Amino acid sequence: LALGCTLPTAPKITVVAHERSEMHGLRPSSSGSVLVTGSDDRLVKLWDARNGSRLATLEGAVKAVMCVALSGDGNLALGASGDLAIRLWTIRTTRIANTLTGHTGKIYAAGFTPDSKGLYSGGYDRMLKVWDVVSGVETRTMHCTSSCNDAAISPEGAVLTSVHLDASIRLWD
Repeated sequence: LALGCTLPTAPKITVVAHERSEMHGLRPSSSGSVLVTGSDDRLVKLWDARNGSRLATLEGAVKAVMCVALSGDGNLALGASGDLAIRLWTIRTTRIANTLTGHTGKIYAAGFTPDSKGLYSGGYDRMLKVWDVVSGVETRTMHCTSSCNDAAISPEGAVLTSVHLDASIRLWD
């Protein structure tokens, strides 16, 4: 929504996205045409943002999916889960391309770098990790003194920002 515009007062469309399950994650694609959601039902779902129709269901998480994202190039979806893993799905095939493990606590935050070649993750284990998407190798770990509840990367990829249970914001370069 642009500044100065009128905010909606009622939903345009309501979709029961994850039947009888609490939803934890929602992210739009870079174009805004696709939405990705994650839920207690252990599923990641892709949606048409214009009409709410389901485009795909991605399976494989063992516990609730806490965070979701789509790569900027539109080829991959990720779901970070309470089972301590981040799964990457190839959107075209809806199959798991890689499973990244290394966290020792529930993962609350994850996303792709702007070039879609890397991703970051953070969670209850007080760690922020950076990963290579192609190899699945963890390339950097930052030790935090508090659980990471969310994280975001700057548009140019130079600064990773995290927010924590101890009420702090941390900026990483």
